[in-house]
Amino acid sequence: KTPFRANKNDAGIDFFLPVMDERMVQDVITKNPGKCIVVKEGEAPYIIVRPGTRVLIPTGIHTNIFPKNSAFIAFNKSGLSANHGIIVTAQVVDSDYTGEIHVGILNTSNEYKEFHQGDKIGQFVHIPVFLTNMKEITPEVYQELTSNSDRGQGGFGSSDK
Repeated sequence: KTPFRANKNDAGIDFFLPVMDERMVQDVITKNPGKCIVVKEGEAPYIIVRPGTRVLIPTGIHTNIFPKNSAFIAFNKSGLSANHGIIVTAQVVDSDYTGEIHVGILNTSNEYKEFHQGDKIGQFVHIPVFLTNMKEITPEVYQELTSNSDRGQGGFGSSDK
């Protein structure tokens, strides 16, 4: 299936498990030794992901992302994550990447999960990226630059106190 937005105003572009030709079957097996089972009997091949396992799935998709100060960022599909425990692992597709896009998924459930061709495996959001330059500074300069912060160093629930 070609990636698409399910609704015209959706931020996410849905990605699907493609038709598993022999090249893709070998790619899955090579990149995920012992993490999943590729079933090739009967209908089109499909993938079974073991419980608690992270798997990298090829999509058959290559991109040429424009504008160049943007990227595709992978996100969970809410139904897959909330209902089935399948979450997308961190994936950034930079604008100058020309290889095949793979989607990393993690089966957080205690059950084996099957993925057949055409099943949703994740979504990407096309976002702008600020192409900034980093500059190393001393702790003293950092303290001076951040001394007027309302928040300070508080994190992980500190604003609820």
